[in-house]
Amino acid sequence: MTSGRLIVIEGIDGSGKSTLCEAVRDGLERTGHTAVVVRPLAFDPAAIARMRAGVRFTERNIGPDDEDVISSHLTYVLLGSIETEVLPALSAGIDVICDRYVWSHRANQQVFGNSLDAFRPVLDCVPKPDLLIHLDIGIAQALQRIGRRGGASGVIDDAPSLSRASEALCQLLSEPGLASVLIELDASNKPDVLISAVMRRLQPERV
Repeated sequence: MTSGRLIVIEGIDGSGKSTLCEAVRDGLERTGHTAVVVRPLAFDPAAIARMRAGVRFTERNIGPDDEDVISSHLTYVLLGSIETEVLPALSAGIDVICDRYVWSHRANQQVFGNSLDAFRPVLDCVPKPDLLIHLDIGIAQALQRIGRRGGASGVIDDAPSLSRASEALCQLLSEPGLASVLIELDASNKPDVLISAVMRRLQPERV
């Protein structure tokens, strides 16, 4: 059986990743391919709040810990999703569309000032994408979209944080070895323009 393709969509909050992920999945399924959307960095805000409370409790009682609990937790969430969702689907010949991946995680943790150096060896082992899409968008437009969908969540969705995340993500996506799979798309374009650009890259790969 042919293994599935890994399609990664990266971008800051408000860039339209989730909308494009669903559209790519629908487009692939219309052409006879089985595809699934995976969100490896999805988190439960209540769980994050409990962890932050646990950190406060620890610091009051035994002092600060050198390890950042939140960044460690999200790294394991990412790796756990790859192990339980991404790899089995790829092995079964299913195309996987990831809404955020390693580069978003690294960029976001840079915004928070957290080092992922301890995790770099294992992060370097994750499956490499067959297609890596960067949705580039201006900060003002991203904020407008965030407002239209119900407002800020409190995690990298204010102007300064979005600017830092965008800069970090652009830097990470310029790393050697990505040019052959990376396409940069202007996220201010209409969804049908974006999906057409993605499908043109995907369709020639299978006959």
